[in-house]
Amino acid sequence: MVQFLNRHNLLTKDFWLFHFGQFVSLLGDSASMLALSWYLLDKTKDISLVANIVFINTVLRLILSPLLGPLGDRYSRKKLLLVGQSISVFASLILFGVIYYEHFNVALLTFLFACQAVAKVIFSVGAASIVIKLVPKNDFNKAIRYSMISSGVSTMVGGAFAGLIITFGGYKAAFFADFLSFVWAITMTSLISSNTSPAIEQVMKRGGKLKTHLQDLKYGMQVVLKSKLLRYLIGTLFFVQLAFSPLVVAVPSYIKLVRQLPAWYLGSLESILSIGVILASLSLGFIQKKIKQEFLVVIALTLMGLGIIGLTAPAFYLPFAAYFLVGVSRTIGGILVDARLPLAYPDHVRTRVMTITVSLCGLAHPLGLFIVGLIGNKISPEVFLWFSGVLVMIVAPVLYISPVLRTFFKTPENDLINITKLELELLDKEQTNEQYKKSESTTNLQPLLSEGRE
Repeated sequence: MVQFLNRHNLLTKDFWLFHFGQFVSLLGDSASMLALSWYLLDKTKDISLVANIVFINTVLRLILSPLLGPLGDRYSRKKLLLVGQSISVFASLILFGVIYYEHFNVALLTFLFACQAVAKVIFSVGAASIVIKLVPKNDFNKAIRYSMISSGVSTMVGGAFAGLIITFGGYKAAFFADFLSFVWAITMTSLISSNTSPAIEQVMKRGGKLKTHLQDLKYGMQVVLKSKLLRYLIGTLFFVQLAFSPLVVAVPSYIKLVRQLPAWYLGSLESILSIGVILASLSLGFIQKKIKQEFLVVIALTLMGLGIIGLTAPAFYLPFAAYFLVGVSRTIGGILVDARLPLAYPDHVRTRVMTITVSLCGLAHPLGLFIVGLIGNKISPEVFLWFSGVLVMIVAPVLYISPVLRTFFKTPENDLINITKLELELLDKEQTNEQYKKSESTTNLQPLLSEGRE
């Protein structure tokens, strides 16, 4: 297998073990989430229960992701994946038992899905920095593209897989498939042989575990808050996420209520989006050779905005072309950021930077949904689509106008670490000075304390 991968330049065995496990587990996720929706609607006819469970899981992941981020910079990323997957195995097995024995309990179902949310956070903390450990540094961009292809295919296949297994096997089969998918994933992860531990020389063992964890978390927050690059990048991506978040509600509402089209039309749109993701991932390597990256990211966001607006086209086929364009452009923009940001930070702080950045940008998602829920009944879905598209197009030029972001996208990947090197050195110097002042003040107090005891 290794010889085949090397001969065809298909990255490493460990990279594909990681993604084969991920691919199957995402199919299981699709089956369990669809089964949960149908199961609860069948039992209660109350769609708000599904929304509440999804909301609780979203909030848990947003809160826990930055809090647990330091674990990824202190422990083996492979071990973190195994911990997260082990929790998922037990939670999905109990969930299958609850469904199999017809023990319907909303609180228990909510708790089990919350456990899976926690497991996914632990898994994501390990996954945030593991890919760069599984492939040569020069192949990292290609690895991100292959990751996007895997994600796109799993999304495209997942819906069909979930629908088929529930139709022919029922809820029990769907939840059992979810359990088996995690067993497969944990098996694949166990076979990874690469060293996935963070740079040992950078990890300082200070005090107790809780104190160390809090110090690491504080340091990660300081890196993010004091980094000009991250402030500009998070601010820009926050508004892109804010623009994209209403689509979850606006697109189905527009198709059903305004256009009065059947459900298969919406399903076809989702498939077209996934096809756009896959094709963009496959062709990006060629596109990057023709267009400079600082221009490409602006073009991608601009096209994404046009694609979102294009969904409102009155013709039957134009929305398919528009959503395909959204899938292509969003994927290109996402890969350009995801393939570069990890390379701009050293291994000992990379996971904290990634988890905190993702969480801060992710706050836009519930905010966007809250806004839709607040005024959704007063405004046409078509207006939301126009608003989202225009907002993305307004944000797009910022990525080039800002000198910081322009430098980030035009700098060669091997030199990205130099962009943040000075910031990290200054931060480390500040911390050293603070520790020195604290130790000095403690030393000065010792004589006074001794006199007091006498």
